[in-house]
Amino acid sequence: MAAPISEGVMLVSFSVREDACRNLEGPPIADIPTVYAIDTRRWLILSIQK
Repeated sequence: MAAPISEGVMLVSFSVREDACRNLEGPPIADIPTVYAIDTRRWLILSIQK
């Protein structure tokens, strides 16, 4: 999912397929929502929220 929050900045989140990361230790990756704020002019990650 992606949504603009201001001119030149977009919020981006990813959904992981449940079967893509099987047999890993720790919490399931799909249970850890992560949202990135991206500067779309310079293509830099401005912040990460977990």
